[in-house]
Amino acid sequence: ICVAHLVFDAKPDGRLWLAAGFWGGVAMLSKYHGVFFFVGVFLFILSSKKRRHWLTSPWPYLGAVVGMLVFSPVVIWNVQHDFASFAFQSGRTGESHFYPWKPLQMLLGQALFLTPWIWLGLVVAAREAVAGGVAEGKRWLLLCLGLPPIALFTLLAAGASSTMFYHWAMPGYLFLFPLLGDWLARKAQARPRLVHRWSVASAGITAALV
Repeated sequence: ICVAHLVFDAKPDGRLWLAAGFWGGVAMLSKYHGVFFFVGVFLFILSSKKRRHWLTSPWPYLGAVVGMLVFSPVVIWNVQHDFASFAFQSGRTGESHFYPWKPLQMLLGQALFLTPWIWLGLVVAAREAVAGGVAEGKRWLLLCLGLPPIALFTLLAAGASSTMFYHWAMPGYLFLFPLLGDWLARKAQARPRLVHRWSVASAGITAALV
């Protein structure tokens, strides 16, 4: 929400970067995936000519410093314990080998976790947002926040000898759900019966499986 105000409001308050950094740090305290928040925001600003002026402002960098200060207890603990949790997480892929089929396996596993019909909807909505490009500011921001973890963990599987878990990419998909909701709302204008049937079938099958 802080970042949305910063990049979409007509006259944003640069101090909001401090709040964005704080909550990004809280996200990293919860799960290391929180680092993708910082990566996604940076990619969005870098790719958007209209917002690139923030790269010359001190506020985003101060926000990143605030985020690292919030996250610092994890760093201090790791320094005191031979970087135990960092080593554990970085070593979960095992020895490096090349498995060309594993990224496809990861994608299929992610589709099963989300249910294939919802996963396909997310992919279609994301593809449309990609086609819209940077000009579709709000959709582009969601893509920048969502795609990095999905792409990273899917591609890492190609070099991982150990088991890669499908849920590692799930936080990225959270940012694609608004894209799917927006896509369905627009499709409902043109083909309401199709969207209604798809929604009812999705809910019904999910409830039956549960």
